[in-house]
Amino acid sequence: MENTIAKNTMPKVPGVQIVFGDIIYWLTVVACIIVCVAPLIGFISMDSNVVNPHYLMQDVFNGMKPDFEAQDLKADASPGATVLVVKDAGKFDNPEKVDREPQIRIMDDAGSGELATIIALNKSNDTLTLDKGLINSYKAGHTEVAEVTVWNSHGEQMLAADAKAGQDTLAMASLARVDDPSEGQPVAIMLQDDTNREIASIKSIDRGNKIIHLTAGLTNAYSAGAGANITQVTVVDEVKGGHFWKDNLTKGDGLTQLGVVLGCSVGLPAMLAAAAIYWWKEKVRIHALMAMWVAVLIIVSVLGLLATE
Repeated sequence: MENTIAKNTMPKVPGVQIVFGDIIYWLTVVACIIVCVAPLIGFISMDSNVVNPHYLMQDVFNGMKPDFEAQDLKADASPGATVLVVKDAGKFDNPEKVDREPQIRIMDDAGSGELATIIALNKSNDTLTLDKGLINSYKAGHTEVAEVTVWNSHGEQMLAADAKAGQDTLAMASLARVDDPSEGQPVAIMLQDDTNREIASIKSIDRGNKIIHLTAGLTNAYSAGAGANITQVTVVDEVKGGHFWKDNLTKGDGLTQLGVVLGCSVGLPAMLAAAAIYWWKEKVRIHALMAMWVAVLIIVSVLGLLATE
């Protein structure tokens, strides 16, 4: 008798709330699975991520900003120059505060550009000191300097002969994992042996003789006997916001970001479903309008249409 009374007095959960709860629950489960599995993919294939995983966590611990705004060149720079004057040098990673030498891409209005490495930074006069002289000349007001991410994207290729400092050619044992420059844009490579390491750019490739022609002479000497090798590297400009996942669902961090976006927006389909039920089935239009308003707020948040500094 008591059980019957208790059963009859239990409140009945409205159907719209059951639908709303089920959508939230199952989409959250899916999002959790994605954000658990996707990072494993990123770690298994370290060099196929959007953001450089080799330095990412250390940069987070060092307080580096995730976004970077390209800086205008404030003074003309001639070929061979090793110092750049920019709008705000403090926006760049300081090589004294990170466990690497930051890489930058210099690009003018005509599309001419090159990669360089920052070895020193001076905030007081907004200067960047580079590891080697510039290849091209650049005009102030018509050139942008942007910090980029550089990491290995191809397998190692061994040198067939020693390379001296200042030399602008490399004799290779194989060129199977090196791409040809296209449309005048150099291909970036990382050259290293047991003692030295630097970033260089390929101007052209003689595949018949297995010779690489560089855009500038080497800073260091490299010994084939000391394991000297090159690796083509990927250069990625800043990744702004959290929507890079849309074009990178096959990459570990792109898929992880999808899981984060899904987990943060599970309320959207739930709210839309609730609004439909309230409008057409329950006929409680005020509740439907409130649900649609919350859905709009979620859409605005997900798309990043409103932001605060």
